[in-house]
Amino acid sequence: MLLSQPGVSRAALQEENARRKDFFTLLYLAQRRLYSPTNVEWRLMEHCLDDINNKYADFSFLVAFAASLALRNRKGRFFISRYRIPLYLGLVGYDNALRSTNPCPTMTFWNSITLLESPLGETARALHAPSCFYEVKEYPMSNKDVGESYLFWLWDNSKLIVESLFLNSFLRSILDQSCWKQASGDTTVTSLVINTRFSRWYVFSYQKEAYSGQVKHRMKISLPTLSGQLGLRWSYRSREMILERASFGGQLWYGVHFALMWLLGLQDGTRVK
Repeated sequence: MLLSQPGVSRAALQEENARRKDFFTLLYLAQRRLYSPTNVEWRLMEHCLDDINNKYADFSFLVAFAASLALRNRKGRFFISRYRIPLYLGLVGYDNALRSTNPCPTMTFWNSITLLESPLGETARALHAPSCFYEVKEYPMSNKDVGESYLFWLWDNSKLIVESLFLNSFLRSILDQSCWKQASGDTTVTSLVINTRFSRWYVFSYQKEAYSGQVKHRMKISLPTLSGQLGLRWSYRSREMILERASFGGQLWYGVHFALMWLLGLQDGTRVK
């Protein structure tokens, strides 16, 4: 079993990755050519950026944490013991926002930007002109009568609430690319990977290989490595325009993240290949 974040098909992810490169190329060209996007164009770009970098999830965490501060344990001696309930509810808010975030934001952005008769729209069509609109299909609901459909809707929404309470999406993002007894030919792999916004830690990787009647075992243990998320590293290239045009909350969020990237030395290697 391989853990991954978005519940979309492999084909949709491949198309999203291709359009994401085009999106950051478009953002960089807009900055280099000194072309100022209109308010509508910038709102489309900013919304796409925020979905890519999970900015809304961070704000949802802050709102839920601040709203539940009254539930803190005033007698706690340490930060965790005093704020464990607000921290948990903040993570529930983060998980809910993470789950509701568009998994393919640049495909949605490309549906809109290529329709605009403007220099930015012309540049987008020059980078990639889709022959049709992109649409990421959800799992279709099977044919049911009205009563069964309502029960399905009720069960589906209840399940989503329970998943947020158990931090399902948050844990999937943290443990992305971890696997448990994943078979690949004659090899079985079990690995634990811990991801943060500025690092990735391959805690261990255990391989069991059966070959010619023999079984070989391999164990690899690694230390954490600094590695900024790709979306943030690409955003750093266009930081001047982002910090100039973003809203106040966006300027604060991106300013903090860009400063941390600079302090950690993650600003290099930001070229879109």
